[in-house]
Amino acid sequence: MQKLRAALVILHDGQGQSLPVATQLTRRGQPTEVVGWDGQAWLDNLSDENLITAQTPDGGRCQARLPLPCGVVYALKTYGPVRCPLIEPASGAPHDSTCDSGCFCH
Repeated sequence: MQKLRAALVILHDGQGQSLPVATQLTRRGQPTEVVGWDGQAWLDNLSDENLITAQTPDGGRCQARLPLPCGVVYALKTYGPVRCPLIEPASGAPHDSTCDSGCFCH
């Protein structure tokens, strides 16, 4: 039996505002997760070091790190707010929908 390592994570942008509802979150080897109200997202299968890439509905992107205590299993814990300073898409630049693997599009 494997212990649950999941948590509610609160994500904020560089100005301390909640990431928008429907922001997509990607992590290596994990399914895409989605931000809900107040920047909250439920993340399953957490590891000791979690790199989270976010893409907002309007094309903004950011990355955040969520380190967890090594070897400690916390189920149903809340973390945050975790800062994820947004990089806004260039004005007039088309959104590249092929870049959904956690990379930053140019």
